[in-house]
Amino acid sequence: MNIGNSNIAIGISAGQEWLSHWRLRTVGARTSDEYEMLIRPFLQRDGIPVEKIEAMAVASVVPELVDTFTRLSNQLLGKDPFFVHSGVDTGLDISIDNSRELGADLVANAVAGYRLVNDLKPNIELKQGKKGAIIVDFGTALTFTMVSHDARILGVAIAPGLNGALKALAGDTAQLPHVKLEAPSRVIGTNTIESIQSGVVFGFTGLVESMVERVKSEMDGETGVVATGGLHHVIDDISSCFDHREPWLHLKGIREVYQRNT
Repeated sequence: MNIGNSNIAIGISAGQEWLSHWRLRTVGARTSDEYEMLIRPFLQRDGIPVEKIEAMAVASVVPELVDTFTRLSNQLLGKDPFFVHSGVDTGLDISIDNSRELGADLVANAVAGYRLVNDLKPNIELKQGKKGAIIVDFGTALTFTMVSHDARILGVAIAPGLNGALKALAGDTAQLPHVKLEAPSRVIGTNTIESIQSGVVFGFTGLVESMVERVKSEMDGETGVVATGGLHHVIDDISSCFDHREPWLHLKGIREVYQRNT
């Protein structure tokens, strides 16, 4: 499980195979009982008996849900969950000023993104990679996580997310409507909806491409760029700066860190 500020991504994994994925809306006030009632129907729909689930691995950036999901794991599985954080063994070195400031979701992204750009199989140590990685996560915030070619997390850049920018624009202006987040047919908008879509979508595309170019200039050696997050497709369709696309990258990283530590 990856507990983000807007959504909770959940995946069921058997070894290296994914059996199911889904997303829930993040609501900090929900109880473990409420989350259990939401999750059980998905398991039933996909034919996955709760009794077959051996463990729960979690990365969370929502502190108030840590206790909630600890209780949830005990209700479903009879044991505490494994939590991903910067203090556990990830296979990567962390080279930022304070490793405890690095979000669990970014740790998971770094692990899975570095393995992806280096095409490393699950049984190969991360330190054997040759390329650096830039992981661009289109979540509630737009984040860039940088991993060097020698398997060090170098740092992060954080910008407002696409949805947040769109909501702020519509919420703070009396005459601008809420619009669908997609690229219009051209940059020069001839009506209000297309004008907003152009500014937000093409504007953020320029932001992402500029950031990737600037980051690459500060990194040594060959670098691969990975797009992930629930909204990565909005810009992926109109930009060529990504080498890999993986919407469930954080779940792959959570699984790997769990397996590494257990």
